[in-house]
Amino acid sequence: MESEDGKMLSSLVEKAEKNKGKKPNKAIADGSYDSRKNFNYLNSNGIEPVIKTRN
Repeated sequence: MESEDGKMLSSLVEKAEKNKGKKPNKAIADGSYDSRKNFNYLNSNGIEPVIKTRN
């Protein structure tokens, strides 16, 4: 189950890209961002996911 924080990852990445003028190459996040949807989003955008996974 995806947490409320986890649902925000794509918008956070897009805001970071807008602020910096380039796409981040890595996304570091805690376990609340651990979802297949987030890993797929990052991988499809060429961003390395560094997300603590939940067991």
